[in-house]
Amino acid sequence: MGASATLPVKVNGQVRGVLAFVFSQTRVWSHEDRAILDTVGYQLRLALERAEQTQQLQEQNAELEAFTYSVSHDLRTPVRHIMGFNRLLRGNLGEQVDSKSERYLTVIEEATVRMNTLIDAMLDLSRTARATLQPGTVDLGTLVSDVQGELEAEVEDGRSTTCRW
Repeated sequence: MGASATLPVKVNGQVRGVLAFVFSQTRVWSHEDRAILDTVGYQLRLALERAEQTQQLQEQNAELEAFTYSVSHDLRTPVRHIMGFNRLLRGNLGEQVDSKSERYLTVIEEATVRMNTLIDAMLDLSRTARATLQPGTVDLGTLVSDVQGELEAEVEDGRSTTCRW
């Protein structure tokens, strides 16, 4: 006659299965045996919880990616309309455009280009969520300078009222 021990496997408070240990020989279970069994059960519970969390994250990432593609498509249409009407207006005005109107048309054009860049960046970010991380060196000085340059340009154009650095 052998010996066995069974432990419930709970994940997030719900029993998901039973962990069984079976020995062909009779044995007396010691406190150390119990500690080992509890530790194995605990590690199994952690592994199963992490697997569930990973699955949930993958599902959420898939939903987020679908949302991102939908939003990018929905945003591109009005941006294309703005760009198209801006070109039509510029063409319609021809040589009659004064410097102030020219500036307004240029600001609209630059804003649509910036919006398309942001949409592309949003799609790139969505794609990187699926990609394997590639550790590498980042020149933070260059990154800060680039961001600072963008913020200064916005302040000069009057698009931002606050700029702190």
